[in-house]
Amino acid sequence: MKTLKINSLRLKSIRCYNDDILKFDSGKNIITGANGSGKSTIINSIGLALFGQNYLTNFDLNYNDFITNGKDKGRIILDFSTDKGNFQSEFLIQRKGSNKWVLYEILEDEKRKEVTKLVSETKNYVLNLFDGMLDATTFKNAICSPQGQISKIMDATDSERAGEIYKVLNVEKYKDVANLTRKLLRLIDEKQEKTTSYLEGLGDVDAGVSQFENKLKEEEKSLKSLTINLQENLKNHEGLATNLIAIQSKITKKNELSTQIRSIQEQIEDSKKVKTQAQKSLKDKFAGLNQTNLNEIEVKRDITKLNSEKKIIDAELINVIEKEKEFKLLTENSKRLESRFNELKTDQRSVTTKLNKLKSDISSLIDSKDVTLENLQNFTKAESDFLNTKIKEEKEYIQSIQSKSESKTKKLTQKEGLENKIAKSENEFKREFDLDPSNTDTEIQNKEKLLKEIDKKTEEVNLSLEEISIKRGELNNKIKQTNDVLKLLKHTHETEKTCPTCRQSLQGVDLKSLTNIHQKELESANKAIKDILTSENKLKLEYRKLEEQQKKISKEHLKLQNFAKIFMELREDNTRITELTESISIIDDELSKLNNEHQSIQTLLEDSMRKVDLAKGYSKDLQNSLKEDNKLTKDLKMIEEELSENSKKIAQIDFNRLQKEKAQLETKQEKLTSSIDKLQELLPLFVRIQTLTASIDSNQAIILNKRMNLDEILKELPSDSEIEKLILEERELDNTISGLKERIKILSNEILPELKANLNSYLELRKDRDDKESLRQRYILAQKEFSEVYRIMDILPEKIVSAALARVSNNATKIIQKLMPEKGFNQIQLSPNGQLIVVRQGEEIRYNQISGGEKTALAIALRAALSQSVVQVNFMILDEPTQHLDKNRVEELIEIMDKGDLLGNKNGQLILVTHVDEFTRIADQSIKIEVANSGKRTFVTS
Repeated sequence: MKTLKINSLRLKSIRCYNDDILKFDSGKNIITGANGSGKSTIINSIGLALFGQNYLTNFDLNYNDFITNGKDKGRIILDFSTDKGNFQSEFLIQRKGSNKWVLYEILEDEKRKEVTKLVSETKNYVLNLFDGMLDATTFKNAICSPQGQISKIMDATDSERAGEIYKVLNVEKYKDVANLTRKLLRLIDEKQEKTTSYLEGLGDVDAGVSQFENKLKEEEKSLKSLTINLQENLKNHEGLATNLIAIQSKITKKNELSTQIRSIQEQIEDSKKVKTQAQKSLKDKFAGLNQTNLNEIEVKRDITKLNSEKKIIDAELINVIEKEKEFKLLTENSKRLESRFNELKTDQRSVTTKLNKLKSDISSLIDSKDVTLENLQNFTKAESDFLNTKIKEEKEYIQSIQSKSESKTKKLTQKEGLENKIAKSENEFKREFDLDPSNTDTEIQNKEKLLKEIDKKTEEVNLSLEEISIKRGELNNKIKQTNDVLKLLKHTHETEKTCPTCRQSLQGVDLKSLTNIHQKELESANKAIKDILTSENKLKLEYRKLEEQQKKISKEHLKLQNFAKIFMELREDNTRITELTESISIIDDELSKLNNEHQSIQTLLEDSMRKVDLAKGYSKDLQNSLKEDNKLTKDLKMIEEELSENSKKIAQIDFNRLQKEKAQLETKQEKLTSSIDKLQELLPLFVRIQTLTASIDSNQAIILNKRMNLDEILKELPSDSEIEKLILEERELDNTISGLKERIKILSNEILPELKANLNSYLELRKDRDDKESLRQRYILAQKEFSEVYRIMDILPEKIVSAALARVSNNATKIIQKLMPEKGFNQIQLSPNGQLIVVRQGEEIRYNQISGGEKTALAIALRAALSQSVVQVNFMILDEPTQHLDKNRVEELIEIMDKGDLLGNKNGQLILVTHVDEFTRIADQSIKIEVANSGKRTFVTS
């Protein structure tokens, strides 16, 4: 028996699971939870990770339905074991892009080794793990038991039971093969008839092939003869053409040489003319220079000598120009200095006038005719010392006055504040409480007593509200769950009885009865919620009233406490007012005396300050005027010295002599430059004459050589009559070759292709006839073979079912004997029509005669036997096996499953999904799915 064990399942963003891991053990794994808690998602995810398909729904899988709302992708990671090792399957579902399915092998050190990358690779690898015995179809039909299948085997009619059993045994695939074979036979008959009809419509294809083959041979023979004739003429034409080409080449070469000789002679003549003109131009230019020497070397020597003389003249001229510039700069500087000297003289006169007036003003201030800066500074110091003394006295009086005034103001403010405070406090207390201040303490005690009573009532109301909130939360959860179930039931009814959340089949469920039960529960819960809300609203209203009353009394209590403190202070404030009144009267007398003394000092201060300000101003003006006078005197002296120095330098330069010397040098410079330029013009003429002479000599040598070559060619050339005869022969050959080519072209491009096309058509017809005849023979043979196959396939399902049911009956007998050994079951027989025959204690009894518990045990035994008959794997999934069973039969099913091993192997694994918690008592491992208010799932394992 093959091994398959699920070790763990991790779901990331799959349906209602965020990132949760579920671990499984050997034996019975019972998964419990309320409807909609995500049980079926676990089973579907196992099937998806193993075979890439969904198993417990009746319609095609939409992969996006597996992904949690709001997420782009989900991941299923399944760890499982087989006889061939431990593996991990990872299935990635994506809203955008293709899904990915990868398989890893878990090694001994718990590291992963990737064994597949592509979906197709993974699918084939998983199939090989079970040696081809367990695939997607057998897993779906035999290993996974969907909801309601146990009850169908137990309580269905014989035909319904047969339908379920045939579905597990996958009998339909054999019927499909038989139907396919029958359709194929009909198709072969049709094709055989069409082929026969086509062959009868063909004429004598062989005669047409023979006719066109003979014509083609004749024309090909004619083409061969024409081709040989053409080749011979082309060979003759090629020899003649070669000869003419050689002659023509020599004629061309002769003409080229004659042309080249004439061209070179023309060049020589042109060069001679240019040389003569250059020689004449050279003589004319020498005549202009009054020289007769035509030697190039002498001309270059003269140019070098003249250039040396010109450099000397240039240097002398630059020196003269520099001296001229110096004279002009000195002259301009003298003029500028004289102008500046006159300006400074005018400024000095102005400063002197200003000084005289300033000294006159100062003498009237200090009563002295000897006005100096030192006398003025001494006077200013004495007046400043007197002024500082009086200012100090003035500040002391002012500080005394300010201090006394501030003290008086402060005490007046205090007195006024205390009086206002007393009056205001008394008015506020009477307005707020309408009480005599003496009764304040009694009123405070009354308010404190009321606050304690309100606190007690508020606490009682809070406790009641908390109890109501808990009850309301419980009822709301119940209403939500009931509404979810009702929506699910309604949607299930509209989509062919398939759960839209878990994708499980709900066929056979009494939806109307189930809906009525949940509807009554919903109405009862809604009524309870309304009663609770009414009570809660009343309590909240009472709570708000207590809060408002508490705030009001607390506010009044606080005010009373504040006023009590204020009245304690008022008694002290009356005493303070009397003391302040006496103190203010004393301060008024002191202020009167201080003000009189302050007025006399103020008069002295004003007079002294005026003198000090004038003295300081005069001192600053006098000091600035003296500095300005001294500076002007110094500047005038410096300008006088600079003017004297400039005059000496100007006297040393003879400007007129410089002007004459400059003119003479410029004249010499122009003459030298003119002579050099004229001599420079001669040099290109010397070069030109030499170049022309060399060119004439070279061209004459070339002409001599070319004339020798021309003589050689003329000796080899035939006469003009011989050349004309060769040309006529070439033209006749051209005409002959053109005629042969035209005939060959017609044969090759028109006659032969047409004959070949006709021949190919008949050859294709003959091949098609042969192929169709061969095909017709194969159709006849296929008719015989598939008729035999159809006969076998028509009876094969019945034989397969009979053999499979025999195995199922034997396995079911063994399992029921283990489950209920005390009942004496000898044989369980399952017929092809779904009828169950029970033999107990050697006596055959009808199925309806056995008890409900025995029927339940028999249904479980049959389901396990069916699984073992289809595929030998010690693994099974039961999804909601209690569907449509009442409480008694559920209890019987639990007891039966607790008695024996359904898998035939102690190391086998059973995963059972149910909402019935009682199954957990027979579990090797129980897993409960709990759902929090936030929707988070929690696995509680025991």
